[in-house]
Amino acid sequence: MASGTDGYNSSGQQALDRFAQMMIERMERMERMKDADWRQGWIVILNAQYIASLRQ
Repeated sequence: MASGTDGYNSSGQQALDRFAQMMIERMERMERMKDADWRQGWIVILNAQYIASLRQ
């Protein structure tokens, strides 16, 4: 291995592991929200209405 890359203990690998764990948690949270019949927030709806008004 190159200097400074000691496999699993490298800070880069630790960052990738943490990022992967955060993405898994986010996907699980999104699944739970979908199962709970989650609706879009009002900001998203207002933004879509604003964009539609610009197209007219």
